Amino acid sequence: MRDRRRAAALHDAGHELHEGDVLDADSLRGAREGVSTAYYLVHSMERGTDREGFAERERRAASNCARMAKQEGVERVVDLGGLGGERSEHLRSRAATAATLAGEGLPLVYFRAGMVVGAGSESYRTVRYLVERLPVIAPA
Repeated sequence: MRDRRRAAALHDAGHELHEGDVLDADSLRGAREGVSTAYYLVHSMERGTDREGFAERERRAASNCARMAKQEGVERVVDLGGLGGERSEHLRSRAATAATLAGEGLPLVYFRAGMVVGAGSESYRTVRYLVERLPVIAPA
């Protein structure tokens, strides 16, 4: 859970939350105890850092989560990735994330979607921002 405040409704409904950093494997310990299916919904839209590129950071996060899930007895991982990817670093990274998750040895269910838009999502906010500021968007 990246930000506990964004999951207040889940907590209020009786769900147990675990706050951790996917780039810090130790912070994930205990998050999946008693869980049979882990949903991997972690995808960054940020650039890499000076010492680590975007794709490497994504790979490390997926590997940390899958290894911890396996250690804690999770039976399968479900990943939501993206369609396409040949022309986009971010979408190529989504496919690489799925490969990393599968490579850690747990069964993987890999869904690919064009865009997931829900209230409060980054995709929703981006589309809303564009619509509010650009009267016309020419097709590519």
